Amino acid sequence: MSFGLALATLLAVPNASAPPAPSVEAVFASLQEVHHFHDASISPDGKRAAWSMKAREGEGTERLGLISVVDLPSGAPRRLTAAKDGKPRREIDAVFSPDSKTIAFLSDAAKERQVQIWL
Repeated sequence: MSFGLALATLLAVPNASAPPAPSVEAVFASLQEVHHFHDASISPDGKRAAWSMKAREGEGTERLGLISVVDLPSGAPRRLTAAKDGKPRREIDAVFSPDSKTIAFLSDAAKERQVQIWL
């Protein structure tokens, strides 16, 4: 038997140890767990980072944004929001001031679908 014929035979035999293909429902469920990020920012002094992550509006589209801030190099992320009730809002584009003490971001916490600058 030639080498080419032996290789073709091996490639044609299905792999019995391969895991079964996931169901369509399992694929869609795993896609729901994927996080989409709007932006990220590192403070000028390098001590903190902030980012916004897309969030669903109820069972609808990913219209909202949640901002998180973390102390570097290994702090725990904390949520930054202008919402007094703590509910998700459209909050995006967090940036640090030049002295790294203040974070500015856009939020529609005061009036839905009308973003304003918050400090």
